[in-house]
Amino acid sequence: MEYANCPIRITLDIIAGSWKLWLIQEINNGIVRPSDIQRSIGIASKRVLNKQLRELEEVGIITKTIYPVIPLKVEYHLTDAGKGLLPIMEAMEQWGKEYKNTFLELRSKNKIIQK
Repeated sequence: MEYANCPIRITLDIIAGSWKLWLIQEINNGIVRPSDIQRSIGIASKRVLNKQLRELEEVGIITKTIYPVIPLKVEYHLTDAGKGLLPIMEAMEQWGKEYKNTFLELRSKNKIIQK
């Protein structure tokens, strides 16, 4: 299979990024305004969050609505494609819960998966 046609690779290319899955989750939870998103993910820089929001918008995972009011009001919403990622994220969360202690143990022993 060619790299460009690999469905798993395409999915990984779309969700790869330190905050993309968290952004999708927050938008799904109703946190849709940029300032609220930035407060919610306070450990990430505003620049990085804006970049990843723009990337998610470019690939059709989220839409950005700009309301012509003063002050300017911006909101993000999941597209159908974005909503399609939610079951994948739930499966990843379940897997992480199941194997979390094993990996924490291995990390402490072998110093793997550290940031």
